[in-house]
Order: sequence, then C-alpha cells, then structure tokens
Amino acid sequence: MRKLRSFAVLFVLALAMMFFANSGASAEGPNGFSTSAGPTSSSGQMVIERIGMVTITHSVSQDIVPLNSVSCNSGGSHTDNSYFRRFDLADDFGITGDFDVTNVEFGIETAQSFNGSQPVTVRLWSIGDEAAFTLANVTLVTQEDLSVANQDLTIYSAAIAGTIAAGDELVVEVFTPNGQAAGDAFFIGSNPFGETDPSYLLAPDCGVTTPTSTAAIGFPDMHIVMNVIGDEGSPTAVTIGDLNTSANGGVPLAALALGALGLTLGAMAVRRRRNG
Repeated sequence: MRKLRSFAVLFVLALAMMFFANSGASAEGPNGFSTSAGPTSSSGQMVIERIGMVTITHSVSQDIVPLNSVSCNSGGSHTDNSYFRRFDLADDFGITGDFDVTNVEFGIETAQSFNGSQPVTVRLWSIGDEAAFTLANVTLVTQEDLSVANQDLTIYSAAIAGTIAAGDELVVEVFTPNGQAAGDAFFIGSNPFGETDPSYLLAPDCGVTTPTSTAAIGFPDMHIVMNVIGDEGSPTAVTIGDLNTSANGGVPLAALALGALGLTLGAMAVRRRRNG
C-alpha cells in the first residue's frame, strides 16, 4: 500500500509539473520558499493542503569552530550569559500564520562541568514586528530547563513547545546561569562563515545589560549556530492548476488517481522547506 501511495503522489506531482511547464506560473518566495502563482479559475482546480515541519535558521554553515565563541567568565567558569537569535517569521521565512515551535537546535563549542553536566535554559519569546530588540519589548512564551552533559563541538537539540502568534517575530534565548561555584564552563557553538541576521549576547557581569550583537561588542565573526524546527500551523490551500479533461466528467485527473487508491487530496501533505 505504501508503494501505491508513493506512486499516487508522484503521479500528482508529475501532473503539476506538466501544468507549470505550460503556464510558467511559479514564483520564488522569501528565503528560497517556492510558491505557486497559477491560474485563479475555480473550474476543476486541484488543491493540496500543505502541512509540514520546517526548519528556519540564520546560520549559513552548521560547522562549530573551536575557539570562535566568547562568554562572560572568570578562569573559564561562566557567569550569567544569554545567547539570542531573532527570527522575522513573515518577512524572512514566509511564515504568515501561527508558528508552533517543537525543537530548538543550538551549537555547543564546549560544555564542561566537574559534575558531568550543567543547567541550560532555552526560552522562546515573542516580539512585535520590527520592534526594537530590548528586554522590555519581549514576551515570554515558554521555557525548558535542560541538563546538558559534557560535550564538545556538537549541535544540541532541545524539545520545546510554544506558539508564536501570526504577525509576531520569534526570539530564542539560550541561557547559561552562573556556574562558577560548580566549575561549569560553557561556550555556545559558532563559526565565522556567515549569517543572515545578527547573533546577540547578554552578559550583565561584563557590562552587556541589553541584548547586543556580537559584532557590536567586538566579535564580528561569532555567528551563533541555531536552528528552530516547527509547524507552520493551519493548512494552506495551494492551487496548482486546472487538470480537467473532457473525458473525466469535470473531476480532476489527480483526484481520480488518488481516489482509485482510497485517498483524498486533503490526505496528501507537501513539505515546505528551504532550498539548499
């Protein structure tokens, strides 16, 4: 049955490709999302619900480079440090509805503790579209307290569930509480290979009392590696073409193909993903 379903999906996509080849109606959305700009006629249109998990990131590379990150510390053991990234969901990633976060991934250059693990907190914040990035302008959505085992040059995946309302932007914070008494040392993972939006650091004991870009505090090559995984929320109807023929009684060919296998158009999900 799985093979039959796969065949049906391939058949539908092949029909869609044939349509677009004839119409030339396609468009590239923000940050590489592909969107459809097909005909608006309602006659015999095939509609597919696009429901899927997406990964958003400002990190050009996922590499973690040794000795590339800084923290506010004394003798290697850190004080309170917060590392941030801000995500303009609509303008940068084409996410215009609610965004349901499920995981945050962040790089770890090094995490070492005499106890074998140390506390780290991941927080999701919302902020108004284009609002100044200050602590007064963010609203806490949720947080998860983690116990991070000793490790080096890794990407850590933290499960965290929270919804960013449509129209708001997302701010993700990775917070490492003062670990000097326990001998905790933590440097977030970063690289100098590029980013599409700034990385931010907050470290009150070192005089950085508001989220400030790493470039502004003298470390322009500290590009924090961070990814957010989530669901775009409500299904979006995507018209991909008029597939009627005079032989099928006005029923789209794709619907006939799926119906023969006991499937419906609404049962097929097309993942929306970044290119590259």
